[in-house]
Amino acid sequence: MDKNENGSGLQKKNLQEMIDFTSWEIKTDKFKQENHKTIQIQNIPILFPKSPYDVQSQFMTSVVEALNGQANALLQSPTGTGKTLSLICATLGWLKEYRKKNYVDNMNNADTRNIIKIIYASRTHTQLKQVAKELKSTAYLPKFSMLGSRDQLCINDNANKFSGSLLNQECKRLVKSGTCAYYSKEKIEQKAKDHVVEVLDIEDLKRLGIKQNICPYYLERSRKDAADIILMPYNYLLEKDFTDIIDVDNAIIIFDEAHNVQTVAEEGQSFFINQSTIVEAEKDLIKWIDQIDSTQNNYIDYTYQQKLKNIEKFPQQ
Repeated sequence: MDKNENGSGLQKKNLQEMIDFTSWEIKTDKFKQENHKTIQIQNIPILFPKSPYDVQSQFMTSVVEALNGQANALLQSPTGTGKTLSLICATLGWLKEYRKKNYVDNMNNADTRNIIKIIYASRTHTQLKQVAKELKSTAYLPKFSMLGSRDQLCINDNANKFSGSLLNQECKRLVKSGTCAYYSKEKIEQKAKDHVVEVLDIEDLKRLGIKQNICPYYLERSRKDAADIILMPYNYLLEKDFTDIIDVDNAIIIFDEAHNVQTVAEEGQSFFINQSTIVEAEKDLIKWIDQIDSTQNNYIDYTYQQKLKNIEKFPQQ
């Protein structure tokens, strides 16, 4: 058994037993920790898979300084310098220490809405998959969730023949009617606990869903509620349709490749009109005008007939 891979064989079982689903303490993999380096940054112990380069140490120091100061930070590092790994390790190391000082001793009375968590956003799931890969290489075992749309996660052949809003509507209809073979609230909640620290990307989630006959989309919705770190595309934070899904209060929000944020924000608030759209809109307008005219004519005709009847009621002189 390879002890360097999270979630395999006996080690996976032992890790799951070690993690309390309701605990907000961030655990570590003791096997991996033996081969990691511990770097002290402003009295925060950071576990790193190897001795960091100077550029990595400087980057992690900047991350810790921003977190300690509750400040916004615009950080840049050259390509190939391990920016993602440095960012993950520094942020999780800081969060582990922060929770240890503020929450662990009083877990039973902690309000989960006030528990600080990490929201890691990138433009595409391909980029998020790389973040998940880097997380797997660390000794940290945070409760994990990666959010995706129904288009990406639906495994029900009766529903995924649709896309976009039609898929959303069909999914909700199947769930409400109890006819989705993959949706069971009780089973989803249990599987969320069973897989609490497993780092699963979109492909992993779909394979798990098919294997265990469970909906990947709702599984991640359940896992996110207890997650220490949530991976998601930008639009979950930038578009109003998703604001009820994610609570950003008391969160460390990371925009990876942040130069893309402006474009994604613009796209989320934009729509496009082409010639066919105008033609269809014109047809709809003509239809509505005809209906209005018909309604008005019927009303006028009805009013005229009523007046005639009233006149006929008057006695003849």
